[in-house]
Amino acid sequence: MLSHDGAAVAGNLRQRPVNRQSANLIWIITALYSGCDNKLTYPARFHPGPAAYAVGRKGLSLSVHPECIARSLRLSLLTSKEQTMTATLDTAADVIQFGPQLSLRGVRMQFGRNEEIFGEGEEAEYVYRVVSGAVRIMHFTAEGRRQILGFHLPGEIFGLEGGETHTLSAEAVSDSEVVMVRRSCLDKAASENMGAARALLALTSQQLSSAREHALVLGRKGAGERVAAFLLEIAGRVVSKRELDLPMSRADIADYLGLTIETVSRAFSEFERNAAIALPSSRHVVMRNPNALYQLEAA
Repeated sequence: MLSHDGAAVAGNLRQRPVNRQSANLIWIITALYSGCDNKLTYPARFHPGPAAYAVGRKGLSLSVHPECIARSLRLSLLTSKEQTMTATLDTAADVIQFGPQLSLRGVRMQFGRNEEIFGEGEEAEYVYRVVSGAVRIMHFTAEGRRQILGFHLPGEIFGLEGGETHTLSAEAVSDSEVVMVRRSCLDKAASENMGAARALLALTSQQLSSAREHALVLGRKGAGERVAAFLLEIAGRVVSKRELDLPMSRADIADYLGLTIETVSRAFSEFERNAAIALPSSRHVVMRNPNALYQLEAA
């Protein structure tokens, strides 16, 4: 374990280092401090450059006093693909509320459209909450076919695993911001506080219930019923229940419902002809007659 002088760290932060190696080190310190045990563990996934990646491969842990970290720093580093990831600390939006007695501060990360957040089989080191944009949870079959198991919208938590590794992958549907909290902090809170443990159990039960409902939709309903159920589900999760700006494409919806893109498009067109919905654009849906969708979904 390495220990770094707080004054030197703060000085480097103020001076915005131009040296790549020191920039990598500061990125690690500022982006991954979680406030759980004053330690940072650097995951290889978020490497901003070769030097930092070499550090991550060694599993390096940095011990830093929290007062030495610039809370309001927004530090952007350009990757080899000319994409920018930004880590932001300090605001109330960087807290994940797991329940009435369990909230933890994390760090905010930005992901571009279709960028992977975590992959199947990787260590489940973090739990996430969507701040803006949307995230899809998916699995690839042995034949390479994509199956989408769920979508997460702003305010929703994802990445919670029962084991040590992720059983599914997560990607940003559109340009998205997420807050990430170290899983070790969550486990520690749940082990020390019964109320926190109950909150975590309630969240897990809720996510299992959502997965069960989706399985019932796929197992019992025809194409039109599945698309109707999907629109009603999304409408129930957003503030505006009558107008939906869908972040996902028709291909995403098809992979989520086990249908073809053409079948999904036909269902949308049929709903529009029957005045159940209006489509000012391909992704903007106006729920003109939700009862018609409820009747179809319940058939």
